[in-house]
Amino acid sequence: MGFVNGLAIRRMQELYGINAASIYHHLEKAYEACVRFHSARMERLPSVLEKRGSVYFSTDRQDLLVNWTDRHKRNAVVVKAVCSVDVDTGFAYRYDVGIDDHNDAQQIHQESIDAEDIDKAYIFRKYPHLFLPSDMSHERRLNAFVEQELIKARREEPDLSDVQLKYIESQLRHDVELPSFHLTEGTGLPKNSLLIREDYQLYAHYHLLAEQFGINNDITVVNYSDQESGLRAAFMSAFGEKVKKHQAELYYIRFLKGATREEREAASARAEKRINAVMKGQGCSREQAKFILCELALQGQLEPVGHWNDSWGDHPLETPTEVYKSYSHMTDFGNKPLRYRAKYLKKATLHPVDNYFMRVRRRVSQLERGIPTASSERRIWYGKCFYRPDLVKKVSMVLMTYLNYVSPEGKKRRLKNLDWQKALLD
Repeated sequence: MGFVNGLAIRRMQELYGINAASIYHHLEKAYEACVRFHSARMERLPSVLEKRGSVYFSTDRQDLLVNWTDRHKRNAVVVKAVCSVDVDTGFAYRYDVGIDDHNDAQQIHQESIDAEDIDKAYIFRKYPHLFLPSDMSHERRLNAFVEQELIKARREEPDLSDVQLKYIESQLRHDVELPSFHLTEGTGLPKNSLLIREDYQLYAHYHLLAEQFGINNDITVVNYSDQESGLRAAFMSAFGEKVKKHQAELYYIRFLKGATREEREAASARAEKRINAVMKGQGCSREQAKFILCELALQGQLEPVGHWNDSWGDHPLETPTEVYKSYSHMTDFGNKPLRYRAKYLKKATLHPVDNYFMRVRRRVSQLERGIPTASSERRIWYGKCFYRPDLVKKVSMVLMTYLNYVSPEGKKRRLKNLDWQKALLD
C-alpha cells in the first residue's frame, strides 16, 4: 500500500521497519499477483461489453522518468507508457510500459554486434523492437533536426496552430506512421533493462486491447486519442476489420495545453452559455442540449488541415480541462447517420486518460515529474524517482489494479456502474 499512497522508499522503511530489499521483494510478489488477478478479470470483459453493445475509451501516452546511475553519464532514462481508459466508467483497460526486463541487456547488445545489426535498418535486425546503444546518436540527430524545422516553420508562419505543426512534424519523419521521436538530448538508455521502440509498444497495446474486447463480436469500438499518427496506425492495424464493417471509430482530440485559470473559466462559461441557450430555446434537458449542440457542430463547416486535408472542427462542449477543444473524425466514411455521429462526438474527450495520468504521478511519488535545474545543464533528476526501470512497470501494474478494484476514490464510480463493475469483480 505504501507505493500507491505516495510514500518514498525511506519513509516505508521507517513506517514498516523493513529494509529496501524486503520492500522490492514484496513489490515483486504484489506485481505477480496483480497480473494474475487482472488477467482473470479481463477474460470476462468481452461478455460484459456485449451486454453494453459498445465501448468508448480514450488513449494517450505518458513519459516517466528514471534516474541515471552513472555520474559520468548523466542522462535520465525516459520510459514511455501508453494507457487506455473507459470514458464512461474511468476503468483503466491497459497501462503498458515500454520496458523489457526479461532479456539480458548486455547479451542483447553483444548479439546485435555479432549479427552486424548496427548498420541495418531496425526492421531487418534480430531484435527490431529494442533500442541499441548505437541508435542513440542517430535518434538524437533526427529529433534535433525535427525541432529545428518546427522552430523555423513557426518563425515563417507565426499563426500556425498546434494541429498544423503536428502534421508538419509527421511529414519530417522518415515514416509518417511512426510516433514522435523517443530519444532526445539529455536522455539515455537503461543499464540493466531494454527500452522498447514506441511503434512496437503502441501496436502491441492496441492488439491486446482488441483481444480483450473480442475482435469477432458485434460491439462498437470508439476510441478518442491524442493527435499522433503512431496511435492512428496502431488502431487501424488492430481494429481494421471492424473499421471496414463500420463498427470501429477513431477521433483525434486536441486542446490548449497549459491553459491558465482565466482561460479555463472562460471555456467553461462559453460551454454553459451554449448549453443554456439550447435548453431555453428547445425546452429540453441538459443532456439533450449537449446532443443538439453536437448535431449542429457536425452540420457546420469543417476545415481541411495538414498535408492530407483531414477535416477538423471545433468541439462545442469545452471543459475547464479541455480549452479550445477540436476534433477530427479519422474513420468517417460519410455514411453514418447524424444521430450516431453526434452521440460519438458528445463523448469525445481525453479527460479520463489524462486524469489517470495525474493519479499515477500523485499516487506514486517515484513517478512524479522531475525538475530541471540550471546547475545540471537542464538535465532532469528527482531524488524520489526509481533507479531501476523495471520497477516502473511493476508499480504501475499494482496501481492500476488498486485504482480499478480497490481504491475508495473509485467507490462512487463503481456504484454508478454497479452491474458492469460487479461482472468483473464477482
